[in-house]
Amino acid sequence: MNKIKIGLLSVRSALAPRASLHMQEGLKLALDEKKISFELIAEDGGNGTIARTKDKLEKLLLVDFVDVVIANISPQVAVSFDHLFREIQGVMLLIEAGAVRPFTGDYPDWLFSNSMMCWQLNAALGAWLVKNRSSKIKQVSSFYDAANDQNGAFQMGVKAAGGEVVLQRLLDEYFDERELAGELFSETTDVIQLNCTGEKGRSLALQLSQKGPDTLTLPDLIYRSVDPMPLQQSIAQTIPWHKKLKHPENKEFLDNCRAKGIDNPNIFHVQGYETGLWLSLAQAKGDVKQPAHFHQFSISGPRGPIGWDHTRKLFKAPLYVYTRSPEGKEEIEALCEEPLLDACAKALDVKLKSGLLTPYLFIT
Repeated sequence: MNKIKIGLLSVRSALAPRASLHMQEGLKLALDEKKISFELIAEDGGNGTIARTKDKLEKLLLVDFVDVVIANISPQVAVSFDHLFREIQGVMLLIEAGAVRPFTGDYPDWLFSNSMMCWQLNAALGAWLVKNRSSKIKQVSSFYDAANDQNGAFQMGVKAAGGEVVLQRLLDEYFDERELAGELFSETTDVIQLNCTGEKGRSLALQLSQKGPDTLTLPDLIYRSVDPMPLQQSIAQTIPWHKKLKHPENKEFLDNCRAKGIDNPNIFHVQGYETGLWLSLAQAKGDVKQPAHFHQFSISGPRGPIGWDHTRKLFKAPLYVYTRSPEGKEEIEALCEEPLLDACAKALDVKLKSGLLTPYLFIT
């Protein structure tokens, strides 16, 4: 088969460079396994602004002449380039490990979404906090496109439950975590929703935990690190994938990662890997520049059976609730009930009201 020329547009600077590199490792792993010949050209999408993304896309499509673009941007940003993709007859695969806001528009025929998570998780958290903790919430997050999507879903849940986000801070890579922690606790607050990546985000979480451990929720931290946050609380985590899942596809994925020197794969690796499987199936049908070759797929990957229907939106994917007690006891159970928003809300309610969990809530 012909070599596929792939353009990868993702966050390679700012606060989330490791996520992009892990996605790339997972993508290469799948393509190598399927013996797909490919060339990968990676560009930095930065914080996901439309102007910056446009410049990078034009380079990939009009200068590098890639066959397919894999991008870590939101559907809201992607659809703004409809004219460009129709002109060159290309295909874009959205690869997001972050949750996305409900996209109410129609997906163009060149655009496909492989989001690792669903917006319902963050919306359920926002509504739960308003109903059970406080109607006024402060929100702090990294400044990049996927975080904007997570913030939008969280705010939607807060508003739907009658609450209000009274402060929002978007952080670049230069913020001072000690100064920010002091600012956030300069006045009374009930809940801080923290969505920051990397070591600085981890440090900020610890600063906040020392100042007010009864007031903190961390929706997007521990799965980005090799080890959990060093806090002696229980954890409730809604997860799209976990190393301890028992099905054979997950074991094979972990074995293949170790063989390639990837000792601690995370969900970014998984999403890149699944996207590589999807791309290999499209190539088996013919030209990967043809949108029809990406329709109606079902595959078994590390997180179990996943699939896409004719709408080109991820329509089937297992989701799991992970719980760990302060004593280290771990449980993983499937979250299968529909609609997913209600299932997420019930899972949060049961786990937190059971008395088994402390005020720390980790949601990924």
